[in-house]
Amino acid sequence: TRYQRNGLTEASQGDKSYQVVEYSPNFHAHGSTRPVVVFGHRVVAQWDTTIPLLDPPARPCTPVRTRDARRRYIEEVSEVASLEQWKSAEPLKIEILGGHNR
Repeated sequence: TRYQRNGLTEASQGDKSYQVVEYSPNFHAHGSTRPVVVFGHRVVAQWDTTIPLLDPPARPCTPVRTRDARRRYIEEVSEVASLEQWKSAEPLKIEILGGHNR
């Protein structure tokens, strides 16, 4: 208010009663700077109307997920097959040095 500022309308340039411009009076009078949110709006798919420059491959490629799943399956099968060649470790040998007690 003018009384708090010794009769001055502004203490300095940009000194307003609000800190953020969005809180100024009538800021949103002509609309908002943000898009309007519409809940439940149905998205309409737009068709791709481009013409491909190259012919599609004769053999379609497999998706990455399918290739990764196949690779993981092969790795798991080979890991299980490698268990057939498993051998237990040799037992530990403990030597007693001449009966010296320390």
